[in-house]
Amino acid sequence: MTLLCGGSASAYSPSDTTPAVDAPEPRPVFALSIGQPRAPGMPELRAVHSDVAMMHAFFGALGPRHRYVHLPPSDVRSDLAGDGTTVGAPTWADIEASVDAIEAAVDALDGRADVYIYYAGHGRKRRVGSHTRTDLFLEPQVPATTAPGHDGILTTRLLQQQLLARLDGEQTRVHLIVDACQSAFLLEARGLRYTHRVFKAPPQVEARMLTDFIGRYASVGALLATSGSQVTYESVASGGVFSYAVRSAAIGAADLDGDGRITYGELKQVLPSIVSKRPGGSVPRLLAPGGRDDEAFVDYRRRGAAAVTFAPPRATRYELQSSLYEPYAALYPDGDDPAVVFLPRDTKFLALAEVPDSGPRVWYRFQAMSRGFEALQERHTRPTQLTRADDDAPHLVLHSPLSASTLVPVGDPPWTWNPQHYTTVALALTTEAALYGRTLAASETRVTAGGEVSGVYGRGEHQLTWRMGYSHWDSSEYQGVTPQMVEENPDLPERSLLERRGHMPRLALGYQFIFAEFPLAELSAGVFAGTGLLLEERENDGRTLVAEPIWVLEGGADLTARLFVPNTRGAIRLDVRASAQGFFDPFYPWTDFIAGASIGYEYEFALND
Repeated sequence: MTLLCGGSASAYSPSDTTPAVDAPEPRPVFALSIGQPRAPGMPELRAVHSDVAMMHAFFGALGPRHRYVHLPPSDVRSDLAGDGTTVGAPTWADIEASVDAIEAAVDALDGRADVYIYYAGHGRKRRVGSHTRTDLFLEPQVPATTAPGHDGILTTRLLQQQLLARLDGEQTRVHLIVDACQSAFLLEARGLRYTHRVFKAPPQVEARMLTDFIGRYASVGALLATSGSQVTYESVASGGVFSYAVRSAAIGAADLDGDGRITYGELKQVLPSIVSKRPGGSVPRLLAPGGRDDEAFVDYRRRGAAAVTFAPPRATRYELQSSLYEPYAALYPDGDDPAVVFLPRDTKFLALAEVPDSGPRVWYRFQAMSRGFEALQERHTRPTQLTRADDDAPHLVLHSPLSASTLVPVGDPPWTWNPQHYTTVALALTTEAALYGRTLAASETRVTAGGEVSGVYGRGEHQLTWRMGYSHWDSSEYQGVTPQMVEENPDLPERSLLERRGHMPRLALGYQFIFAEFPLAELSAGVFAGTGLLLEERENDGRTLVAEPIWVLEGGADLTARLFVPNTRGAIRLDVRASAQGFFDPFYPWTDFIAGASIGYEYEFALND
């Protein structure tokens, strides 16, 4: 055992501490890593190639049968090539060829294998039907084609149906790791693209989405950088924040029982704690294969990985870097308790030992060996090749050790729903019936016809409405006699006939709430209030009398149904209303009770896609 900055470093085969009889035969491992730093309309990511290289090294500790790396040619380095590695471009055709090879190799093993799929790059959510999905970005295929994936977008459906579904099997375990913004919606796959409209209600993405995913892919686990619509970042100090945290947890920090086997349940306790204490971290989404938290994410037993123990006398932090000074992981010893980490054997690393308030930070260069570990090759201060300044230190590692005693199981975090702003314009024909009121003669029902232009400004399920309309009606009544008398004696003199024509322009404002939403329809209800101006003409014995205009106040409730036209932002809109109209005549005030309906066409505009 060799002292390392007040601590110790040693190496052992995992079987040295875990009896071989307790460890089953290791499952064959295959790894597929994809990195694409560029996406249309988004800034180029700077650490994607480094993240892919470090995850490539991380998978190396598991003794993989074969590794597949897909990066733009300009980002491919010599250390990625070698035995058991195939390097290609991040195009769908190249990735599909790698999946073909993995599928054939897994089938030859009767399906008993662990397959790791890692993606680093941009992610962007979009609504499809009534659901939300995540698009990841690839390099467009040349020559260009409209086939899925060849346009440079790896959709949720393509990822699930052409990668996960092909590798999912009863004896296979597929581990999906995605370091991308808004990646949580990769678990969603329901719904079709019916319209281009804005969906207002939050998608059903909680337990139902997870249950549906588990039902489709019972052998697939997922570590996703976000739990909803959040973004995740990369930093100069650690590269992709989520990728760095995954490696830090999976090389040993999450091995809470010290058995060399890190389960999804242990990751759920440790990984959110690591991510939350680093700048740029989001709340991750973790889903175990089949929902079984006791499933292993990594199992180092009997794989011959180098197990390195860092045992400081007091709280010390270590940062591990590759021999090229790239961030690999952080170590979190807890007081006098050692930290055991698993590293790819025969690989050189740099370790930065940082003891709070006890002198300068010191680098150590060592090589992880499966046996006969030679811990200390060189001791020196921070090398000049390292370009980061010392004042970046607070962003390198945690400021306090990660204590197993403070870890508690973390449940699924709530989804973040960011509803869109939108506006609509509609043209409609209207009709109304005055069912009861002072303006009506006995047993009369006055029916009006007209038109209106209306609109909505909304955010999510909440809508502010406006409506400008015009209505017209004609009515006739006999003065001094009843309609029944006229029916019995059609020869009554015409001079007793009074004809009335009404015109009413009006304006109303209101509020509606969408209480039901479907792929091609939605229902909303609300209240409204407005004003109008009654203009009435009366004709009797050939003489026309224009009455004085009368102001009208109106208030009521309405119910709206929208039937959306497939593949457009348009909808057939149906409205049903009930209201009261108060007529403010200084000599003869009255109130009518109205039932109305309208049908028209509405077009929607999204304000923040």
